[in-house]
Amino acid sequence: LLDAEACTSCGRCHVVCPAQNTEKPLSPKHLMLDIRGLAHQDEDKRAELYEFISPDVLWSCTSCNACVEQCPVLIEHVDTIVDMRRGLLQANMAPSNLQATLKNLRTKSNPWGMDPNDREKWAQELESESGLKVKLARENKGNFEYLYWVGSPGAYDDNNKKVSKANSLLFAKAGLDFAILGNEEKTSGDLARRSGDEGLYQELVLENIEIMKMYGVKKVITQCPHVYNTFKNEYPEFGFEGIEIYHHTEVLAGLLKEEKLVPQHKIESSVTYHDPCYLGRYNRVFDAPRFILESIPGLTVNHIENEKEKSTCCGGGGAQMWYEMPGSHINVMRFEELVEPSPEKIAVACPYCNVMMTSALATSGELLTQKAPEIEDVAITLAKSVL
Repeated sequence: LLDAEACTSCGRCHVVCPAQNTEKPLSPKHLMLDIRGLAHQDEDKRAELYEFISPDVLWSCTSCNACVEQCPVLIEHVDTIVDMRRGLLQANMAPSNLQATLKNLRTKSNPWGMDPNDREKWAQELESESGLKVKLARENKGNFEYLYWVGSPGAYDDNNKKVSKANSLLFAKAGLDFAILGNEEKTSGDLARRSGDEGLYQELVLENIEIMKMYGVKKVITQCPHVYNTFKNEYPEFGFEGIEIYHHTEVLAGLLKEEKLVPQHKIESSVTYHDPCYLGRYNRVFDAPRFILESIPGLTVNHIENEKEKSTCCGGGGAQMWYEMPGSHINVMRFEELVEPSPEKIAVACPYCNVMMTSALATSGELLTQKAPEIEDVAITLAKSVL
């Protein structure tokens, strides 16, 4: 209510909101003004909340935090939206696709409902392809320095499995002592919390903390900015403290600086890097991915207007990947920004951005006047130069 009262109606949040810019019902500004209007009604005349504020408004949010970044009076629109989604979920007013996804999280601990016993298949594939056997935490009883948290896309999605393999090969090449949880790994809970299922989120948090304590984990590497943000900024309130959390780009950039990884093979190509919201805007990790790309001989890194803290969302955050809202596609809007300099590659550093940009390429690729760019995680590009 104080946030709503503080709103100056300046409209900065409205201008940068990707939902608003793709004809969706959400305007962060109008949401705050509606909450203020509702609060000012006489109690006996006050409308039922979700009649006054449409559920479609709340489900249109990607939780990208662009509104919060721009607000001159420090309103936290995203927290308000997530709180109100909890009420929608309790009232059984969530999109049906999202309800199915949350059921998958609860029963299979991954959004696709895939077999939890298939989480380490990618590592078995890597061993047969390269001879590298990735350590399993359960077989090493905490005898490792880093836990590599692969995440559901890194274990199940074909494009993102390539990132898990590239990371493992690079870590091994640099002599990093790491292990994975394999089939013991669960989802981090980020998707559950952004969807409004706080109960499921907290169950997952406690289970994940328990297993990491069991193996004495002190350092975690993840390729998912959503996991990174959740572990770093949200798990500590549940007792997950004193643990070092790294995004894979931070680790790889550090290994390059220490010359434990040395790019050798030239990659004659131009690339535009897409900043993930949860890595960039939420956690201010802007330099590490760019340092990696700039370290690769032959690679030219383009600059665009909407980058770093002004980066446009890929459209996949805030559970948006799992249901459809009216309006045009946010991922296509972002893709069009990224291809403006005619790059041969679009570099990503998030599994969800990877999926959303690949989808945008499939949707709008035939409309391109230039050759369609390759969507590639920075770890894969680096592996091509180093290995």
